[in-house]
Amino acid sequence: MEKKKVFRTKMIIYPRMQYAIILANFLVFLLTSVLIILQFFNMTNYIKGIGTKINLTEGHPFFKFIDLQTSSFLTYYIIGVVVALIVSTGISIFLSHKMAGPIVRLKSYLTEVKEKKEITALKFRKNDFFEELPELVLGALKSVEEKK
Repeated sequence: MEKKKVFRTKMIIYPRMQYAIILANFLVFLLTSVLIILQFFNMTNYIKGIGTKINLTEGHPFFKFIDLQTSSFLTYYIIGVVVALIVSTGISIFLSHKMAGPIVRLKSYLTEVKEKKEITALKFRKNDFFEELPELVLGALKSVEEKK
């Protein structure tokens, strides 16, 4: 009988760690976005200042062009930041899931060993991080058991 692969839809399995990673990702995005926007407005004010220095009137096409470019940039910048934030958050969730999975599995395994007082096989999912841990944990547990 063939074993079916089940796709897990629960990606947040160790909320404290995963939400911390997502929050850090969001804060880096926010800081970067604010710095870019501040620099952009600083640059547009500098360019408008040049127009004022050469005595252009407020309704001059130069200022209208700058305003058009500003609104166009901000529209595309906001769309880009939102899309990048969504993609980055998805990647953060996926990668943190690959880190959290082995930790959750190791915690439940050690609890099981403690309760049953029996060492059984420890396996992680294929492609999870920390693939060397099962062998190290089993080796350590067997070493402690042999010393008794």
